[in-house]
Amino acid sequence: MDQPPSVVLVVVDGLRPDHLGFYGYGRRTSPWLDGQARRGVVCTQAVSQSNWTFPSFCSLLTGQDPARSGLFHIDARISPAQVPLAEALRQAGWRTAAFVGGTYLDAQFGLDRGFETYRAGKNMSFRDFKDVLPLACDWLERRRGERFFLLLHDNDLHPPFDIADALPEAVGHAFGRGGPLDALMPDYYFVRAYNRYPWESFWGPPPPPEYLARVEAIRSDPHELEHIIAHYDGQILAADRFLRRLWERLEALGRLQDTVVVLTSDHGMEWGERGLIATAFHEALWDTLVRVPLVFWHPSLRPGTMSAGAELIDLAPTVMDLLGLPSPGSFQGRSLAPLLRAPDAERAEDDRPAFSAASTLQVRRSLRLFSLRTSRWKLIYEAERDHARLFDLREDPRELRDVSARQADVARAMLETLRRRAG
Repeated sequence: MDQPPSVVLVVVDGLRPDHLGFYGYGRRTSPWLDGQARRGVVCTQAVSQSNWTFPSFCSLLTGQDPARSGLFHIDARISPAQVPLAEALRQAGWRTAAFVGGTYLDAQFGLDRGFETYRAGKNMSFRDFKDVLPLACDWLERRRGERFFLLLHDNDLHPPFDIADALPEAVGHAFGRGGPLDALMPDYYFVRAYNRYPWESFWGPPPPPEYLARVEAIRSDPHELEHIIAHYDGQILAADRFLRRLWERLEALGRLQDTVVVLTSDHGMEWGERGLIATAFHEALWDTLVRVPLVFWHPSLRPGTMSAGAELIDLAPTVMDLLGLPSPGSFQGRSLAPLLRAPDAERAEDDRPAFSAASTLQVRRSLRLFSLRTSRWKLIYEAERDHARLFDLREDPRELRDVSARQADVARAMLETLRRRAG
């Protein structure tokens, strides 16, 4: 690179990699991205550091996992000792902007640190690509000839689904028929009822009996679960079309050759696994929640597949490395840049275990559930019960069979590593 590039970081909230075509999904949910992925480096073993938006984003931007940062509950704030990626880049001379949807990315948490422009949505009026993308494109138009860091985030895939508004031809019934769900807003009110979450311990009184009865009717019908998944997949198709618009704008501005583009997510979603849907209302660290897509594009990178373990805390140091900048000392992650430049030259030692810690929306002052994951093994540890389970992901990708007794040496070694990482 003659000049350090710019950076566009796109975080599609709640996007499961196993619902994307280029990660092996059967439905054509991502036809445009499937083609683009062949021009980038696809990380197949990327893991988020938590199971919902706020702690995951804090990890992504600060380069620290929740156990080190303490940023896992909604009373937490980024401290002066934690240097977010945007602040490091702004100090180095990059123009910075973020257009993000969703309550838990509000500036009150300190997530705006380092951004000259920070637009976040506290309500339904600013949350999806149709809201954030036009503003981001307008900002890009004004950055001609400048180095920039742009963060773009949406909630198109996140309850409540915008069934009618985003791209009517792409969502709703693109992958399935209509059903009772169409008459109910698939929001977190619905999610709480579907998951039978104890209402007395969370937001407000329970819904009326007739609403609960309608939700139970949907819950008891396996066809309706398929209908919910079809809505989710339709939203991915809508996001795919919006991402194409962003790419085309970068190309029209002549910025693709000098811009690192990164696509990822903050967490996944459960869709019927273990009888639950969505996330954040139960403490869990299954791969359906913490495995995320991660793709890098830049002309200096050799297209291919990277199977080494990657964490969201690696993203900030990787970006700094790709720009030729030193990382702040507060970053905990490692740079993936050497692996991205030669993804086919990976070694066994590159498969570093990935760490996650579970929290929920409630204010809790300690983390209680942890996981450690390699490309083959996954250890889940419940601190309160001092209980560990081990899963062989090659033989059991759905994490159904605990093999900790049969693989006692593996379980013991991973637990020791996890305890050191969790402090």
